[in-house]
Amino acid sequence: MTVSARAFKILRRRKRRKKIVHKVSPFIPFIFTFANAVAGFFSAVKAIDESFTLAAVCIIFACLMDALDGRVARFCKSESLLGAELDGLCDAISFCFAPAILVYSMYGAQLGMLGLFILGLYVCCGLFRLARFNTAHSACGPYFVGLPAPVAALTISVCVLYTKWILTGPFSFLVSPKGISAVIAGLGLLMSSTILFPSFKTYKFKFPYSMLHLIPLMSIVGICLVKQYPILFVLTFGYVLTGSIYYFLEAAKRFLM
Repeated sequence: MTVSARAFKILRRRKRRKKIVHKVSPFIPFIFTFANAVAGFFSAVKAIDESFTLAAVCIIFACLMDALDGRVARFCKSESLLGAELDGLCDAISFCFAPAILVYSMYGAQLGMLGLFILGLYVCCGLFRLARFNTAHSACGPYFVGLPAPVAALTISVCVLYTKWILTGPFSFLVSPKGISAVIAGLGLLMSSTILFPSFKTYKFKFPYSMLHLIPLMSIVGICLVKQYPILFVLTFGYVLTGSIYYFLEAAKRFLM
């Protein structure tokens, strides 16, 4: 076989690979999107089975998948209206219904009618937040308009995940029926509000360089989950409180001026 014939075969193989990648790449983000929905479903199932810690971990995993699917879609240049709508539906399962089922399964009748009403309010506010984001692209530059639904679900999950640690500290009221109801009501109102929260969507996913950031981050999260370090609790509540406090300080400044 001559050199030219060999080179022609190599080029032909490369073209075939590019065609296969081009055909497959639009479906790669769907893997992450559906993983999000499946994790939310497993969370609900495990909550009903009273495996509350595992249910909380499933929601955290769903948050991770939700954070990756959009970036993977942009990396593969396969963003579409179908993907956006599907992402919203999967988010509704994992970040609206699954946390509500988790809290109800954990506290049950202790919540009372008011607690059930607040859970319903949380679900409605979460659905409203997702619909508003999909229709109006509720992002203002480097900020989100309203608390993102994944962060709200993550906040509930860390309260469940670190229940034993919370009970030994000054925040023990957070895991009482009244306390968790207040937290859920606050999260619902923040989701439907117009308060600006920091967005990290400007971070561009560049393979393989982004993996240098993602792998250590995922490793740290995994260690924190296994060792029960409360770093997720601090980061999540810090994010929620930062946006809220900044908004109220700005509102007070405008009122006084």
